[in-house]
Amino acid sequence: MPLRVQLVRCFADVLPAAVRFLSRPGDPFLRQRIIVPNAGARAWLESMLAGRLGATDPAARDGIVANIAIAFPGSIPALLQPAQSGPDPWSIDRLTFAVLESLVR
Repeated sequence: MPLRVQLVRCFADVLPAAVRFLSRPGDPFLRQRIIVPNAGARAWLESMLAGRLGATDPAARDGIVANIAIAFPGSIPALLQPAQSGPDPWSIDRLTFAVLESLVR
């Protein structure tokens, strides 16, 4: 999976590049990933992509967003590391319960 980094001055400049990236031909079952800085940017990007991808008419804004993972920067290390066998002992969920278990004792 190639990694492409794009720096922009305004978040609205991401939209045309994201539409091109998601509209390219390829495996329709392969989940595409986009990293955004915060939840507000994710909600904005999802709504803007839904109005453009698969729309019958750009003015109608009746498209749909599916099989796209819009995540936060904290997910980048997991994408770049090779797949692990078994659960990650340092994942937030596992670490939280390990800490809680040690506190309860």
